[in-house]
Amino acid sequence: MVRQRVARSIEAELRVTPIAPAIVIIVVAVAAFLALAVVIGAIAAYIWFCQSNGLGWPGLAVPGPKGGVYRLGCFK
Repeated sequence: MVRQRVARSIEAELRVTPIAPAIVIIVVAVAAFLALAVVIGAIAAYIWFCQSNGLGWPGLAVPGPKGGVYRLGCFK
């Protein structure tokens, strides 16, 4: 009898409304979509900048065996 009362009180405290997790999932999904859109837009703007100024294609220069630095730029 005491166990049943304790179990019911614990169950009552642990109830979760089903709408709260759905709202969290939707907010996270929208934030992830916006972040992805910003990254894709930045890449597209970088390609457009290099192409519209006749500088070639964007790329990453890596150091060779004799040294150098990593450099993000437009290359022909």
